[in-house]
Amino acid sequence: MKSLKYVSILIPLSAFVLCATPACSSDTPSTARVSLASYLGAGTQAGVNDSSQCPLSAQSPWVLIGDPTNTTSVSDGDTDSATGNTVSVNCKVYPETDGFHVEANAKLGVQGAVTISGHFTANTGDPSAPALVNIGGDFSRADTGSFTQSTCTATYTTNPQYMGVAAGRIWADFDCPTATYTSQGKTCEGKATFKFEICSETP
Repeated sequence: MKSLKYVSILIPLSAFVLCATPACSSDTPSTARVSLASYLGAGTQAGVNDSSQCPLSAQSPWVLIGDPTNTTSVSDGDTDSATGNTVSVNCKVYPETDGFHVEANAKLGVQGAVTISGHFTANTGDPSAPALVNIGGDFSRADTGSFTQSTCTATYTTNPQYMGVAAGRIWADFDCPTATYTSQGKTCEGKATFKFEICSETP
């Protein structure tokens, strides 16, 4: 699959670091938000995820919610303006050993959903840093099926100056080159850039 091209713009760090001051504290639970650009289709690994193994064309849009390249996000329960579908967001990002454990799911009505889970360490600021490994991914859609992989990778390459993970939030790129629909014997490559915010900070 050709590399996804995103427009990378610089935004104030405060746009990602939400409610870092005591004045933001409240007894009222906040609503999780998401922006997600996800794609699933044939990759470039011959006999593994290419057109002989994947029924979808390269870079087929999967679930699109908001725009993670310009911080346009949508709250849980809101209506997506592009499709009219209701957005559902469930996410947890909490401290775990040397990083954070992430469990995040975004669903766009009956159209489909993307789920990410695993251990994420902080962005070092080095765009050449090794990718994070063994991240779980699930790309599910009613008309196509569910493609899963437990060994996906994640990076902070789209906007390395501002992407990262912290308690309650994560912004990253995601690659699942062998996402498999097991019952159908189909394997495609799934990719995404996602931002989850105002997530639960506890297990």
